[in-house]
Amino acid sequence: MVAGIIGLLSLVSKTVYRIPGVLALAIGFLAIIAASPFVSAVTMMKFYWKDGGVSLENLLWTVFVVTSSIFIALSAFYSDWCLGLMLGDLTGMPSSDNAPLYWTYFAAKRLSMLCW
Repeated sequence: MVAGIIGLLSLVSKTVYRIPGVLALAIGFLAIIAASPFVSAVTMMKFYWKDGGVSLENLLWTVFVVTSSIFIALSAFYSDWCLGLMLGDLTGMPSSDNAPLYWTYFAAKRLSMLCW
């Protein structure tokens, strides 16, 4: 997912000011990813407050796992929506000549979400 996002960000940087929806989508995606470490840390501290707190190692591990999970899950959606906005076709329905290739790619891209 990281390699795909890096490649996509190259396209985003070239089109972000020409297509207003791309800018809004990028800001939303980055805001969620940036907020996830803080939200997960505060949530974990709240749940373990009555048990005498939480160790720093457990806190950092939880923040890493939650942030990575959110990044992986949202990256697939972000890339699809961003490319759809750039092409002006959010539905992305393939024509009959490339439908098998499209649906194979669509399924393979989402298989990584089931590997947990």
